[in-house]
Formats: sequence, C-alpha cells, structure tokens
Amino acid sequence: MRHSASVIVAVTGLVLVIAVEPRAQVARHLAAPPSDIAAGRVVLPDPAALEVRSTYAVLELHWQRDAGGWEAALELPVERDGPLSLGLVGLGAESWTWALAAPGDDVRIVEEWTAAGLAHRSVESLDPDDPRLAVGLQIDRAEAGTWRVAVRTTEAGQPSQAWLAARTAGAAEAVLASRVGTHRLLSDRAISVVARLEAAGAGAAGAAAPVAPAAGQAVVESAGGTWTQALWDDGLHDDGAAGDGVLGAWIGPLVPGAARVAVQVEGLTAAGARCARTVHHAFTVEEPAVVLAGWATTAVLDESRLAIEVALQPLGALRRLHLSAEVWGLDVQGALAPVAWLSHIGLPAETWGTTTLALHLDGRWLARAGTAGPLELRRVRVQDPDSHVLYDERAVLALPAGALPPSAAGPPGPISSEMLMGPPPPGSPPVTVLPGALDSSGGFLGGLLQAALVHFPWTRALMLSHGYCSGGNIWPAADFTPPKIVFLDPNQNRTNDEFAQLLAQAGAGKDAFGLVGHSQGGLAALHLLTYYQSGLDYAIGPRRIQSVASPYQGTPLASLGSFACGVNDDMTTSGAPAWLSGIPTWARKQVYYWTTQNSGSACNFFTNLILSSPNDGTIEMVKGQLPGAHSMGHVPGWCHTTGMSNPASYTDHARNAEMNAQAAR
Repeated sequence: MRHSASVIVAVTGLVLVIAVEPRAQVARHLAAPPSDIAAGRVVLPDPAALEVRSTYAVLELHWQRDAGGWEAALELPVERDGPLSLGLVGLGAESWTWALAAPGDDVRIVEEWTAAGLAHRSVESLDPDDPRLAVGLQIDRAEAGTWRVAVRTTEAGQPSQAWLAARTAGAAEAVLASRVGTHRLLSDRAISVVARLEAAGAGAAGAAAPVAPAAGQAVVESAGGTWTQALWDDGLHDDGAAGDGVLGAWIGPLVPGAARVAVQVEGLTAAGARCARTVHHAFTVEEPAVVLAGWATTAVLDESRLAIEVALQPLGALRRLHLSAEVWGLDVQGALAPVAWLSHIGLPAETWGTTTLALHLDGRWLARAGTAGPLELRRVRVQDPDSHVLYDERAVLALPAGALPPSAAGPPGPISSEMLMGPPPPGSPPVTVLPGALDSSGGFLGGLLQAALVHFPWTRALMLSHGYCSGGNIWPAADFTPPKIVFLDPNQNRTNDEFAQLLAQAGAGKDAFGLVGHSQGGLAALHLLTYYQSGLDYAIGPRRIQSVASPYQGTPLASLGSFACGVNDDMTTSGAPAWLSGIPTWARKQVYYWTTQNSGSACNFFTNLILSSPNDGTIEMVKGQLPGAHSMGHVPGWCHTTGMSNPASYTDHARNAEMNAQAAR
C-alpha cells in the first residue's frame, strides 16, 4: 500500500480534501443472493472469455544510432487500397522527421506528402497531464502492399520510448483475438498467452473463420527484463490442437511485479493480403502468498450469523486477502441448492498455529432458501485485493455439521440490507435499506427507516471525485451546491481498493455522503460501497453513486503502459472483469452512469486507432456499461477529458445540474 502525507483544507462550507495516505477501513462481510450465483454475476470469469480483440497494429520503435542522429525503421503491411491512419506517440514526437515509402515507391518525408495534398498531419495531447504528444497522419489513398516507415531525430541522447499505431482500410477483414491463459499469475507458475487471427464476420451463423497466421511473437517486459518469444501452433503451448490456427507461448514463470506482453501476429486475409495485428496485455505477477488448506470450521456468532473460518496455509508473512465462496445446502427434496455468495477482504487470523480467514453467513439466507445442513462451500477463491491475482481455489469445500444461528430456523422474510452488507458498526444506526437493491428489500419498514434518518441531525455532503492520474479538481465549482467534498489525489495511479479507502477517509468528517465520480472515480465509489463501511452507506436521496465515463469493463488503453501514471490492473479489459466478478447486483443498482462520445471528428486521433467506436477518446461505449446498474444514456458531443475534439464530459453543466439535484447526501 502506498503512503504519503494527508492534508485537509476547509473553505466556507466546502471541504477540499487532499487525502493520499490510505489507512485501513472497516471491511464488511458482504453477501449476494442465489440469483447472482445463477446469473454468473459473482463468478470469476473463465480466462477464455476475456479475449482482447484488435483490428490495429501497434509497433514499438527500435532506435538505432547513425551519423546524423537516431533512426527507427519498420515495415507495415496494408491489406487493401484506401485510407491509412498512422499515429506516433513519444516524448518529442512532434519534432521528429517521418519518412514513408508506398509499395514500389521511393521514400518521401511527411512534409512532401502533406504539401502534395496526399496526407493530413495533426498533433494533439494524449492527456492534459501527460507531456507527450501524439502525431497523427491520415493518408487518404494508400496503396495495398508493404509500406516502409522511418522516423528520425537529431537528439543527442537516445530518444524516448515510442510507438506507431496503424489502422488500415482493411482493418475489419482480420481480427486478432488474444488472452492470458490463467488468473493464477504467480511467480512459481507457468503463464501462457494464446492468440488467433480471424476473418471478421466469416463462417457459419456469423462466426469468425480462422485466418492462417504466417508468424507470431510475444514481446515480454517484466521486472526480469525484456525478451521476445515465438508463438507456436504445435499443441504444446496451451494452443489447443496442433495446426488448428491457434498460437500460444509459455512466458512464465515471471519475476514478481508489473508485466506487459505485446502479442504481434502477421497473416493473410481471406483475400490473400498480408496483414499485421497487435494486442497488449498488462498484469501484475504476485509471489505465492497462501493456499487453501482444504478444510473449514463453523461457529455461531449471534442470533443471526454463522462464522465460517476457512483454513489457510500461508507461504510467507500474513497479508490482506480477498476471500469469496458460494454456500450450498440441502433443500426439502434433498438436493443441493445455492444459499448465498459470501465475500470479505481482511487480514487472516492466527490461533494456536492455525491460520484462517472468516466469512459470515446470515442464517436468514438458509431460511429463505429452505435449506439446512450439511452445508458446503463452492467456487472458493482467495485473491490479492489489489491485483485480483488468484492465489488458490477449490471447487468444493465441505463444512462440518454443527449448530446454526436461530435465524436459520425462522420464517423466510424479505432480504434486508443487513443480510447483504452485514451489521452496522457498534453504536451506529442501521444502514439505510438500499432502495431497489432487490425486489424484496425495503418495503414499508424500509421507507419508515429512511424517513427517520432524513431527520437525524447528521452532517451530510456530496463528494466529487476525479479519476485515474488526474492533475486536480475537474468538476466546475458552480455546478454543485454545498455542503460538498472535493476529493483530491493528484497524479496518482491507485488500485480500486486503495482509491476506495481514500474516498472513505476523505468523507470521514461527514456522517453521510453521496458521490459523483469521473472515470475510475466511479469504480472506486462502487468498490467502497461494496467492501467497506463508510458515510456512503447512510446517504439519503435518489442516487447514491453517479458516474460519467467510467470504464467498468476496462479500456484497451490501460494495457499500453504509455500513459503518464502507468498501467492500472483494475482498468485493463481482463483486470476489470475480474474485479467486477466481486460486485453483487445490490451494489451495482446503486450506480447511475453515463457514457459519451465525440460529435464530428474523433475525440483523439491516436486513441481512436485503438478503441472501437463509439468512444470518448479513452473509454469505449461497450466497455463503459455496468450490467445491473442504471444506464442514464449515451450522449454525443462530449469527450473524456480536456484537449480533445469536443468538451470534457465533466464540464456538461446540464448533466452536472441533474446530478447535483438527484444526488444522495
């Protein structure tokens, strides 16, 4: 966990909080109903379902010294005649000299192309807080074949790391689908990457047909160094059967720490044209920390709850872990039936040489399911709470026969907030019933409870949060009425768990607060509501959490590692679904979210080469969806941040006014 100073500044009813020292929050014992299990909402996704799909190429420049400075040269296959879009990003890229050669033609510098009206050059920033610029080049009529690209600079020292992104007129004719083969990204285990090149839209019933790959490689960057490995289609590299068109490579074990893999594949389209595609993966490799010991004990905690102590075998110093499992029991017909899904983030306990981490089961789940013992845990998983790396898992873990809390024998009643979120802290009033969390929750008593809490003499506020790597406050001050809290944690790369705890600390001076978040701020708010007790639990009003441009299912840009604050596992297209598999429906239903896109020209020329359309320059519309939450619509005319073709989405005064009026506090 990262640490630094914490500062709070108060300004006439507005509290500006610069909170950058995470402290441990009270983690709740949460639950989800059997319907979430049946829907797969709280099931860790199969790695095969987390393929990253690409219709573009991103090639790193490899600089070579010569008498005139530095040069990087590469070849780019173009499948068919038509527009060719190129984007170059790197520190100082705006001053570098480009030279291009069409198939069979001489090399010409970019200025010759633009002067002849054959190409259009643009320069734009990737992010207002990133000093690097992206140089775009749009060639209106590019001839099919192999293009040669050379980039030169006269800098004295070696130029910065740089990439060239390319999207061709035939981009949709071949799609590269690639994935990492496991969630167990541990330094003592083999890790695979798998890839296949497809002809988009071909095959029976719209299925994709394989494209014969000519060559493939994986460029691996980790704390142990950088190297290139060939991809194989021999049935020995987690690639299925030999000769089936699926490529694979074993890239692990890897040294603990951040790792990136660029999967580059060349092949032929259905028309026989040469093509190149790239997919980037980014993830954290963890040291093995713990394994499940294979047994558990139970004990009645009180009238309502059963403690399930899951035994662990630590492989080093104790550390915070994220434990989740499904509870199953015998129904009246004697068949096993799901009871509830349970989860908790915490530090394991050591007692008489035994290490355990507890899950809490409210007995009312047993009453609702009509089940009794013997009980068993299914899909037991223990993960790192920051990287979501899977340390260990068990398909089934039997629980010993024993006493159950009295509530298990009571009449089945409606699902309550306490069943979902655990009991409130000692001395605190009950957590407000979550309106609309489940059809059976709330009701007349829930309405009375909310009405009573509204009139409590509590201090309430609306918290405004920025997102990943933001340079400061982004929300227009006049759009939101006090009392409000402006959360500030400038220029930081935080995990959702770290971010959520910082939000809780920023709101610690208020009894209750609602939250409006931009980008990762939406994910962090949802994580806070799900896993930790805070003033967010007690917010009263129509919308507890509202977000704009939040990548709930990730963004391909998060894996590139080319942005100012680096890779963030929670926002990659494989890391975000792993995180989301721990977010129950009741928490998702507290979120009201918007996605946006450009109106007219692309929000950002470079990122538009990589993102599917529509997008806001950072987030694809399809990846900004949060299943189970309230989509407030997809709005054109707004980009992710400043410096793009349209205004930043957080400057939409009309939407801000709506969020201010509807916010819970």
